Amino acid sequence: MSGLLHLWRNWRSRLKNRRQYQLSKQEWLLAVIKYIGLSGVVGYLFYHSLFAVLLLWFFFPLFVRRERRRLIDKRQEQLREELKEFMQSMATLLRAGYALENTLPMIQSDLRRAFPKHSILASECEYMEQRRLINQPIDGLFQELSKRYALTELKDFTQVLVIARQRGGNLVEIVTETCTQLQENMQASREITVMVAAKVLEQRIMLMIPFGMVAYLNVSNPGYLNCLYGSIFGILVMSVCLFIILLSYAWAQNILRVTIME
Repeated sequence: MSGLLHLWRNWRSRLKNRRQYQLSKQEWLLAVIKYIGLSGVVGYLFYHSLFAVLLLWFFFPLFVRRERRRLIDKRQEQLREELKEFMQSMATLLRAGYALENTLPMIQSDLRRAFPKHSILASECEYMEQRRLINQPIDGLFQELSKRYALTELKDFTQVLVIARQRGGNLVEIVTETCTQLQENMQASREITVMVAAKVLEQRIMLMIPFGMVAYLNVSNPGYLNCLYGSIFGILVMSVCLFIILLSYAWAQNILRVTIME
């Protein structure tokens, strides 16, 4: 039951992030460039037709959806890495005698050092510190943070932190123990991701093989596939083959995603 609950919470978090996340102008431009290349390759190899390339642009929203999902997963992974550093820094400062309200500036500095290029949580710490200085309660700030990103580990950590403050428990001990447990869970998830990485590479190679075979036949023996271009039967056959390739890719992606979530 707990495993099913964990899967349900992960699925809801991913769905919420997909609704909230919007592609930036740079990400939109990159997605367009990628799809231009992809539609050009598919349109030429399977149809030898510019009209087919133009028709493939009707599927551009699906490609954007996939790119959004990929970027969300990438951001979630970065957030998990930053959350690990965040919790370690907070636990160290609390053990050193700092009050929770005074830890945010130092946690921000630690995150900037650990992630010099870009740190999502460092920016959030700066924002939370600004709100705290105008007398907003720290508990509410952490709850807002967990709602903004819908990360399961962040939500669990925030819930424990708020309950510990409200009930007056040993905050240092509770935060330290919670950090340890969450880090163990994240380490297990990371190990699963590493194990699955080899399968991801195999999946990408298998996806490229049909395109490579068609390209090889077009180059080595141009007339061999002429019967599949320019006729209704050939268009139908190539469309069915392309559909099977895309269906197998989507199926493999779903299997990998479920494996990582478990």
